Amino acid sequence: MYLSHQSNITVPTGNPFIQSNMMMVESGIREIKELWMAKELRGQKEQFCSYSDLKIFCGTWNVAGENPSESLRPWLGTLPGETPDIYILSFQEMDLSTEAFLVYDNSKEGIWSYEIEKALGVQEVPYTKVISKQLVGMLILIYSKVEHVEIISEITTASIGTGLLGMIGNKGAVGVRMRIRDSYFTFVNSHLAADQNMVDKRNLDFKDISEKLTFPTSPAYEDSLYYYYKNPWVSTFYDFLPAKNGGSFSPIGVMTPFGDKRVSKFLSVFDTDHLFWMGDLNYRIANMSEVMVKSHISQGNLRELLENDQLLNEKKAKRVFNGFDEARINFNPTYKYDIGTSVYDSSEKRRSPAWCDRVLWMKNPLKWTDRRWIQCTNYNSIPVMVSSDHKPVNATFIAQMRHLDKKKLDECITDLTRQLDKLENESLPILEFKENDCFFGNVEVLVPVSRSITFKNIGKVIADFTVQSADTKFIPPWYTITPNSGSIFPGELLTIDIQLLIKPEHVIHLNGKQNPLTYNSILNIKRGNDHFMTFSGDWLGTVFGENITFLCNILEPIQSLSFDKVKSIKDRLKGDTESIAISDDQPPIPNSSTPKELYRLLDFIYKHGMEVNDLFSGFSDPFVSEYIRKCIDSGEEFNTSLLFENIDCQNQDFSTDTSIESFTGETHHSLLPDVSHISKGKAVAVHSVVDTLILFLNSLSEPIIPFHIQEKCIADGYLGIGKAEEYIKDIPDSSLKTFIYLTRFFSQVCKEYQGKGIVDPESIGNLLCLNNVSINICSHSFESTSTPTTRSAH
Repeated sequence: MYLSHQSNITVPTGNPFIQSNMMMVESGIREIKELWMAKELRGQKEQFCSYSDLKIFCGTWNVAGENPSESLRPWLGTLPGETPDIYILSFQEMDLSTEAFLVYDNSKEGIWSYEIEKALGVQEVPYTKVISKQLVGMLILIYSKVEHVEIISEITTASIGTGLLGMIGNKGAVGVRMRIRDSYFTFVNSHLAADQNMVDKRNLDFKDISEKLTFPTSPAYEDSLYYYYKNPWVSTFYDFLPAKNGGSFSPIGVMTPFGDKRVSKFLSVFDTDHLFWMGDLNYRIANMSEVMVKSHISQGNLRELLENDQLLNEKKAKRVFNGFDEARINFNPTYKYDIGTSVYDSSEKRRSPAWCDRVLWMKNPLKWTDRRWIQCTNYNSIPVMVSSDHKPVNATFIAQMRHLDKKKLDECITDLTRQLDKLENESLPILEFKENDCFFGNVEVLVPVSRSITFKNIGKVIADFTVQSADTKFIPPWYTITPNSGSIFPGELLTIDIQLLIKPEHVIHLNGKQNPLTYNSILNIKRGNDHFMTFSGDWLGTVFGENITFLCNILEPIQSLSFDKVKSIKDRLKGDTESIAISDDQPPIPNSSTPKELYRLLDFIYKHGMEVNDLFSGFSDPFVSEYIRKCIDSGEEFNTSLLFENIDCQNQDFSTDTSIESFTGETHHSLLPDVSHISKGKAVAVHSVVDTLILFLNSLSEPIIPFHIQEKCIADGYLGIGKAEEYIKDIPDSSLKTFIYLTRFFSQVCKEYQGKGIVDPESIGNLLCLNNVSINICSHSFESTSTPTTRSAH
């Protein structure tokens, strides 16, 4: 169901319903009710939500494949009275053995769990393991105070590999999602790509993990959409999306993911109240030598180092971890040390120190201004621990945990349900709009034109609409209407975009027709009044998409002919093919036996392209190609003085009359690809003409060698000259002469071409075949100038 052009909207407070009838499916009614209810509950959450503090300990350590050889108390210990309610412990490189990639083995987890529990055993209160998740060398362990176990539920885990081949688990992430009382917490332990220069790969790893690390929904919810509706007070992927895409948070209402592919049995890492992301993120210190970094450390000058920290700078540029926070770093880089010491790497490699090991947290979009929502109370490394080449890092937090008052929530739902029942019985949809006609002006082939019609729902109920054809069974293929169905909430505006794009295959239905672009459609409103919309435009006509016989019978530019004239020529040619002799003189000359438009293209190439490098394989320019098509259809002469002038697109002001766009009369920056890196000039002009030639041949409504001749040729197996002569007799006269004209042209080009690059019969044949041009010219056709009956058509 289409609700808006945006994927996130605020549902209006008016009536969200069309009254139920036999045509309304039950699932649609349910979704409307759930969405409205969710929006209202989100807005009134303070009536039934209260909060308390939850103390969280997050620790991360790359243990370099080593087993624990020292007490973990320095890492896991806390001050009296500050014991965490929950521990989240993340390990990387826990197991570096080759077997770890092939066979799951949790023996290392057992060894580390034993030491963790020893260290936690000296705390003021008892702890118990809640869950663990391992992927090769990555392990996440969660311990909770025993007294909190009963409020922990809906525990799910996930993992993703981003290492070798983008999937092996030497790099990647493991995650845990759980409900603690009435809040959702998500914890991610990741190990990103290593090496000083792999910043982009680390950024990509984060992007892949944040998009692909998903958690199955609880059995209590049918799918992720149902979860959203039942937990509207929890931040979602849709709330976080602006920040994820590099933007800023903005106040929005409940998401409306109708039609979104993410509506499934899984939830994103961002579908949560609190998201903690930790691990060996592997970001390094840039622009400094190893000696300089160590010198700054010895002087206690961390500020200079942090200004060159890759993660901080990438985050500042919004290329990674946008929407996340990290506490101020006041400890020395945690990597890389000589194992067993607190001395930075003294080996032959002498790796530069870096803050590889980090802990970050998501800023909840719904609690953006609430400073108490989450507070980091400590962020530090533990330099006294020496059993790895990394130092462990810990961070402690006080996070707000939600308590739902079930009685007050039920009262609120009951009251909203009564309102919903009342709204469901209210009036029919009413739409208003200023204009319902769209005129597209002058319309040419392959030049898209867009218009829009905007409606406003001024009624009190949702208006379900569909766009239908008033005159024909189907919408003409040259019109694209978006959206063609959906729903409009009360007070909302709906903009219907109509794009008109004439492709060559459409031309045969338009040339010679009176007002061929006029089309009447109906905006059908369920249980409301229909609205008529009329689309129209002035079709200028084109030769692209026509047939050879027709083109040989028009001696004037097609855009100078009235539709009556075009129609009369087409009517006369039905069942009539005109035979006109052609000359064998070289080079070929134009006459009514070959299309004049083809002559103009070939003549331009012949006159100006014989010294252009890569004649049939160079880059064209879409602006120039559009101009060439306009000249072909209108009969205008090519303005070679401007075409051949070197114009740098990057510096050229396209608003002046000296640009290529001044040939076209219109600008279409948004409709054509970016060609700002191409300089205009003779070579680009010639390549654009070649591109237009290929389009001309490829778009013929009947190929030069007709389909039935091609099929017969294939069926007979290309049996030589004798058979070729039989085929030629069946080719229409104008097509045969055009074919001969083309072969002479290509033969002449092969003989006289002086530019760089290969121009021979094989390369030209390949060019035509690769562009689906249905002529295929054998090499001896180029080398012969004998009578048509000695030529071979393949």
